[in-house]
Amino acid sequence: MIASYLRPLQSRWCVEPGEAVRCGALIGTGRVRTHAAFTGTVTRIDDARLELDVADAEQVPSLDPLEVHSSRAAVLERIEQAGIVGLGGGGFPTHLKLVEALRIGVGKLVINAVECEPGVHCDAALCEQFEPEIVQGIEALQHLLDAEVHIIQGAATCPSRQAWQTHTLNADTPAGAERHLCRSIFGITLAAEERPVHHGIVVVNVGTAHAIARALQGWPLISRMVTVGASNQWLALGTPISSLLDGASFLVGGRLSGARVGSDAAIDKTTNAVEPAPARLAAKPCINCAACDAVCPESLPVAQLARLPRGCVDTAQRLSADRCIECGLCTPVCPSHIDVVDILRKHRGDVRHAVAEQRAAATSGSRFEAREQRRMAQRALRDARRQERLQRRQRNG
Repeated sequence: MIASYLRPLQSRWCVEPGEAVRCGALIGTGRVRTHAAFTGTVTRIDDARLELDVADAEQVPSLDPLEVHSSRAAVLERIEQAGIVGLGGGGFPTHLKLVEALRIGVGKLVINAVECEPGVHCDAALCEQFEPEIVQGIEALQHLLDAEVHIIQGAATCPSRQAWQTHTLNADTPAGAERHLCRSIFGITLAAEERPVHHGIVVVNVGTAHAIARALQGWPLISRMVTVGASNQWLALGTPISSLLDGASFLVGGRLSGARVGSDAAIDKTTNAVEPAPARLAAKPCINCAACDAVCPESLPVAQLARLPRGCVDTAQRLSADRCIECGLCTPVCPSHIDVVDILRKHRGDVRHAVAEQRAAATSGSRFEAREQRRMAQRALRDARRQERLQRRQRNG
């Protein structure tokens, strides 16, 4: 079997073709760390993908165990070492999210166990099968943040404790999105540029809490629960989807918000569900009915974004494409059978990539200016010392 891994944003591969790696070995570093979920040999590497010829599928922990009530620095370092990201679909590095939460000082820790995508039940299976680990992960987060715990659940019951507050929501799309959780549970409406952390709230998916518990036990993020068709399976990251299902293309992420992928796709950290892709009806030109605008929970100008050519990043940013939560409600209502959510997903990715590059450039510019200022200060100090020596010679002279 050939396992396949995609390179996370602002990360890089740290192995070479032909190199033998063991399960749990670090194969990618940077903003997010990537670990091999199998023992095997690296056969191919390009900028976006790494392929591993699997010799042994047995998984073993590769990190030393760490106590739940260890220091904040130790817990944060372990989360970063384990390569944990948001497993609810966003994929944002968890250690960066928690660092910002600590810097701002949050008072509420929300554990999100709401599944609002039709046919996706991986979090429910996780809650049923791994209750002790989930509780351990929540306790570690509570200890880290010193915040009150709110459990948000849908149809499935999430593990809880007497001191934790539990809220039950109807699992209607997009009930599980962070912005909608804040509004429905706490009555907080986030502005366009705001996130929950700006109101003292940090939202963590229940799968992420489970991954944190496993990281404390010594496991990097090398496997996760995935809804495959009608069943839930614990799968190693990098597993080819074609080894699980028949078909030439697959739907990853659910029937509403899912993205179509080819037969070379594999399970990654944000894969919560896979199924054979249904036949796609031929798309027709947009008739400007604005049905997609009417159903958008973020009140975005969806029709404008859907008609916007790819690459118009400035316009997409002005139209707030990065606020799209990819709920997928826009595609089913389109009478022209346009895959609207896929178009918005690409615009959103382009905008976020451009913003990341702008921030990196600004950081680089700031560092350059700071270096030049240091050089000028050092040069001024050298000139002053030289002048002082000349004056001393003249006096002694």
